Amino acid sequence: MNNDGKKNVLLIGDSIRMGYCERVKEQLSDIANVYFPAENCRDTHFVLCSLGAWKGLCDHDSVDAVHFNCGHWDCARFNYAPDPLTPLHEYEYNIGRIIDAIRYYFPKAKVYFATTTPVIIERLKDRQAMRTNEDIMLYNAAGVKASEEKGVEVNDLFSFALSFDEGKYSDFCHYNDEGNDLLSKRVSEFLRERL
Repeated sequence: MNNDGKKNVLLIGDSIRMGYCERVKEQLSDIANVYFPAENCRDTHFVLCSLGAWKGLCDHDSVDAVHFNCGHWDCARFNYAPDPLTPLHEYEYNIGRIIDAIRYYFPKAKVYFATTTPVIIERLKDRQAMRTNEDIMLYNAAGVKASEEKGVEVNDLFSFALSFDEGKYSDFCHYNDEGNDLLSKRVSEFLRERL
């Protein structure tokens, strides 16, 4: 951890986070050191199992903010299954557990939950990981409920990205440079206002 007087931020999340994290690091470089796992943080179960390892990315006692998202994997129906990977009630429960675990490992940090971003269902060629915006909205509502019950502020990336046209996507759920740049600015501005 750099002892440079800057704030320290940890970003946790799936491949959507992976698309914007380097940009956020650069955009906040004047006021914060930004850390994140190199890997895809996938679903709520993976986050819960990995937080203990990720605290080693930085001086966990000096982290000022943890911004996290997970949901795309949880609500996806892998291998053509009729049900999502994580049942809705379990997702809500897991978000609460993640918040508790973040507060345990990063006791100084303010915690922020980011909602799962939309998909363009018409672009989903192989439906082995099927999810719809209706699914995402249900899971977002559950995540917001769990977050609010824990006193955690929400960064609503779903509503922010809902207006993106198809030209900002690289496939059915991921973003190209233009889309990632917009998301990074949203996350950076959200954090800058709270650091």
